[in-house]
Amino acid sequence: MYGRVLVPPAVERELAFAAPVVGPFVVADHPEFEVRSPRDIQRVSSLRVSLGAGEAEAISLAIETNADLLLVDDLRGRKAAVSLGLATAGVLSVLVSAKSRGLVDRVGPLLSVLEDRLNFRVSADLRSRVLRDADESE
Repeated sequence: MYGRVLVPPAVERELAFAAPVVGPFVVADHPEFEVRSPRDIQRVSSLRVSLGAGEAEAISLAIETNADLLLVDDLRGRKAAVSLGLATAGVLSVLVSAKSRGLVDRVGPLLSVLEDRLNFRVSADLRSRVLRDADESE
């Protein structure tokens, strides 16, 4: 859906210890994903003051590679990325995009899995907005 996806090492480690419900996501098993370390360690360190390692590395890598889009769900990470001029998307917008491209049939059941099995927090207003954007009803 996104062509090539760059994954910093800290995010690769986070994915390897995913929720027990879904198991680990092994980046090496997916050829469209490429693990790449950010080069600007000073920027990563500066971002680490207020962000987790994954967000800090991802933002730094996105800046270095002039990325079209940064996939990030963490609110602080998203705010920091936007303040640095990066375009962002979270898992919910990825699901809506996947439906519009015919990659998934429905967003609602996937959203329920995120909420029920992975403890992904979504407000009622956001849930309604996502379903509306996906042309689905509650």
